[in-house]
Amino acid sequence: MWFKSNINRVLLSVTLLAIAAGCSDKDSAAANTKTEVSAELSESNTQTENELPPITVVKRDTPIEGHDTIEWTDLIPAETLEILLNPPEYIYDIVDGSEEDMIDSNLQATRQQNFENSGMSEELAVELAKQMSTEVSESQLAYERALNSTDIVPEMDKKPVRVPGFVVPVVFNDKQVITGFFLVPYFGACIHSPPPPPNQIIYVETEQGFVLDALYDPVWVSGTLTAEMFEDPLATSAYTMSMADIELYYEPM
Repeated sequence: MWFKSNINRVLLSVTLLAIAAGCSDKDSAAANTKTEVSAELSESNTQTENELPPITVVKRDTPIEGHDTIEWTDLIPAETLEILLNPPEYIYDIVDGSEEDMIDSNLQATRQQNFENSGMSEELAVELAKQMSTEVSESQLAYERALNSTDIVPEMDKKPVRVPGFVVPVVFNDKQVITGFFLVPYFGACIHSPPPPPNQIIYVETEQGFVLDALYDPVWVSGTLTAEMFEDPLATSAYTMSMADIELYYEPM
């Protein structure tokens, strides 16, 4: 669940090469990952034709100039970040994969307006209803609000930035040329697990488009950030970006 097991990956900006290495076994996973994502997204996404040849995504020796490199935590207001870094004690008592874990995941999905697609059993739905009707502390409420926060950092508006992450295709054509996508801080977000908070998702648009060989490959994306909401059945983002460049991630020397 994102509620507990993914928060450290988002908030502490784990080195993306390590994440990519954790998703290694590429030869057997690459085809399955692309096929699965394409199948899941094809019904809800618009296919577009590109007049320009797609961008070739490769490693670069030097990044594009004029864009400040930022971390994902830079997109979270200080007061919200403080709440997320100090979760309520009960979070540490939940065992990953337990029934309570599943209930918490579905609680977040509900508040993301995805309740009907959460796949809960009738028994879990009853337990969830009990949990939602139970009085909770102010710290718990503040924490849950932070998990779904659309609050942004005003200084990031209209700022040219370079940020690492993973691609979740939103708009692509039948040749898998991607022209609109969510940039997220960890692999599998919005596809295999609940989405991060909206202020930890960037919706990126590119007129030229690009083809990415494997969605588990982390990338650097450069462009002008805008504090603007974007909503899609997959997720909601609090930031958008007009892409200037995309490159495969590498560890700076």
